[in-house]
Amino acid sequence: MVTMRAMTLDEYLRTMKLTSAQFAETAGIPSKQTVHNYRHGLRFPTAANLVRIREITQGLVTADDFANERARRSAAEQGGI
Repeated sequence: MVTMRAMTLDEYLRTMKLTSAQFAETAGIPSKQTVHNYRHGLRFPTAANLVRIREITQGLVTADDFANERARRSAAEQGGI
């Protein structure tokens, strides 16, 4: 049995070979641009979209992954990483 680790949305989509547009359609997210923004830490998903993302990725992408990415980006912008 192969166990996959938690990952970012970007890692998940690259691993599954999905585009932002394909994931948006599957998740019921109205715009591929919204998924793009989530992938690259430019926007934090709404609570409803977090639930959809967690369900579709079978728990591989969670709110923690978005929060961790946001914290990493913030630290990098401040010169901490």
